[in-house]
Amino acid sequence: MNNESKLLSRRTVIQMGAGLPLSAMLLSCGGNSTQRTGKAAPKSKINQESYWARRQEWKGEEWVYGIVQISDRTLMVNRNDGMGWSFPGGRLDAIQHGEKHEKNDDIINAATVFVHDQTLIPVLAKEAIIIAYGYVIDERGGENKLVHWVNVFCLGDDLPRPQAGLNIVKEAQWAAGDDPYLGACLTQRLKEVEQAGEGKTLIIRSCGI
Repeated sequence: MNNESKLLSRRTVIQMGAGLPLSAMLLSCGGNSTQRTGKAAPKSKINQESYWARRQEWKGEEWVYGIVQISDRTLMVNRNDGMGWSFPGGRLDAIQHGEKHEKNDDIINAATVFVHDQTLIPVLAKEAIIIAYGYVIDERGGENKLVHWVNVFCLGDDLPRPQAGLNIVKEAQWAAGDDPYLGACLTQRLKEVEQAGEGKTLIIRSCGI
């Protein structure tokens, strides 16, 4: 059996009723980061104790966005919910992604699921890293949300070809900062991540082309 035949999509795992833990979900580009690069995945700089305390206190909606980067390219989707070009993501749902968890298993699960389902590319689920979170005011409706940004890994030299998945996504593309078409939206989204940092408040605006 070759490596490709061993890879199971999230949908296949669910249909099989395997109940696999996140670390065993094979939404992978092949191998883990240590095997492919000789280096372990970087660790999150988020203060986990403070982060979990804030999550416990938050009673409103939580959202998560998955950031996939290969070389100078970042994966983006064009959403039809008024946000325009953004990272794959959406609202955390305890039924779909798991209950709020001290080890953030629900966030990691949600980020990898959103990336996989919205762009139809394989991702390495078990090594996702939370890189920022913030209290976000969404200018579209004025809602306040707790938003998490997660690095989701798809390791390899070649860019897998993304496709729009689910009805919330119109397009899915790789973007670079100097891209005349998507560069401005990518820069805007990355600045939001930087601004959020570790629990800051920010406004997220739509970015359409």
